[in-house]
Amino acid sequence: QEYNPVCQHLQHDFVALRGLDQRHARVGARMGAVWTARDVACQLQDSATQLAFDRPIFHLASRSGWVNDPNGPLYWKGRYHLFYQHVGGSTSWTWGLCWGHASSSDLVHWQHHQTALNPTPGGHDADGCFSGCATIMPTAAASEQAAGQAPDSCNEVPVLLYTGVVKRPDRPKGLKPSSLAVSELCVERQLAAVAADPDDPCLLKWRKVHKPWLPQPPEGLCLNCFRDPFVLERPSTDNGHIWRIMVGAGIRDSDTGMVCAGDICHTQDVRNASGPTKVPAKAAGGFRADYPTERNAPARQAATGTALVYKSKHLLSGWVFEGHLCTARDREVDGVVWECPVMAKLPYLQTNTPAAMLQQGTSSTYQDRYLFSVSIGRSPAIYWLGQYVEGRFDINHATGPHPLDLGDLLYAPNLLTDPQGRVLLWGWLSELPNPGGLHDYAGCISLARQLQLSPEGYLHQQPVPELRQLRMEPSWTAATVTIAPGESRYMRSMTVPWLRTLCAQDFKLHSNVSCKMLA
Repeated sequence: QEYNPVCQHLQHDFVALRGLDQRHARVGARMGAVWTARDVACQLQDSATQLAFDRPIFHLASRSGWVNDPNGPLYWKGRYHLFYQHVGGSTSWTWGLCWGHASSSDLVHWQHHQTALNPTPGGHDADGCFSGCATIMPTAAASEQAAGQAPDSCNEVPVLLYTGVVKRPDRPKGLKPSSLAVSELCVERQLAAVAADPDDPCLLKWRKVHKPWLPQPPEGLCLNCFRDPFVLERPSTDNGHIWRIMVGAGIRDSDTGMVCAGDICHTQDVRNASGPTKVPAKAAGGFRADYPTERNAPARQAATGTALVYKSKHLLSGWVFEGHLCTARDREVDGVVWECPVMAKLPYLQTNTPAAMLQQGTSSTYQDRYLFSVSIGRSPAIYWLGQYVEGRFDINHATGPHPLDLGDLLYAPNLLTDPQGRVLLWGWLSELPNPGGLHDYAGCISLARQLQLSPEGYLHQQPVPELRQLRMEPSWTAATVTIAPGESRYMRSMTVPWLRTLCAQDFKLHSNVSCKMLA
């Protein structure tokens, strides 16, 4: 990508420079390379400067508190909206997650708003509003579902779809929340909120739908996860005017004795849960919630990542389980749990190659290709490129899985296809090390990336062009550069004397090759 040869921008935009004199700083999703102290000319002089310097200024981050997954990217009345998992007053994950909210007219300058979703005491999201997505639906359909007065003077209304959680009263003692253990600690339900005033371009107020819009998992399907809804298809003449959504999950192996996601047989006295009561494997013999947590570590790995697909004529009611989008082929590689599944049809990268020549490519390369990405409990997120038809992704003939980023931070990405037809991606950057301690914040959201399909059939990622307005001096781009293992390549003389070598767009990185900036 094009990177600005200005020390201040490089540091703020691509790497948190904490303790560079003692250890490597991992660029992670921001750049995908490892930099050492001697590679960076601009060093921090004192701790006070460091504290101020650490705080992201280009990346979206809360003024204070914990930030993780980006949620519900949405374009509405000239503004891009981005929500994110947030805990105020904490620099680590804990229960009580809400949806932080910011909006922008240009994807660069973000205006913070009040939280969009907060846990409702005694409700289906009493212990947290987990991740999800956003979409647009007809006003009439929304007013039928939302409480209070129907929105007016608008034919459509934004809707947030998310997972609400309530802690199990019999949850295992001493078990720490993790991607594989959350469902043992809480019951997950799919909830919704409707914009209270769709005429407001900032969408400051939201009205929750009181009941879950999606039933609990089907009988007999024992899952280790049931969360993070994502809209696969909106109603159109091509699909018979139906909605399709998917929900992240993992199928437990039989006879593990583990509690199943969505199982409410031990929480009937909590929130009057809707849906059938299901009994987990071996529950008839007496399910115990206080079992030693370490004994069940292997059992948690005995699962296969999947995404459940549902369809309906209406967004907030009438959902029918269709089956699985696909399932992991190799649990070691593809994951035993699929969090935050997302999918989008990729537009082609615009090149100077005549369209007629592009059509001469193989059918597998030039037919419609979809990106399907999941997060599997470790960073970075992974993805496949393949074919999607009517609720099914052909993972057996897809390419992948590939890491979505060359770093080790990007997790839980979310997608938006904007009015220009661009597929935009944001991800969570957990930051290493965690900025907690002296800091009052932790975590941020990646810069917006534009995803396209290259003429060769590969995923092409680049920062959105809007980010160029941040540049303070001219930049340059190098493309199709091949660097062999152990090779050092001088790129171009720069006007800034301390910058001599820069990672460039479309490097074909071989094994054991890293990009470094030489002072």
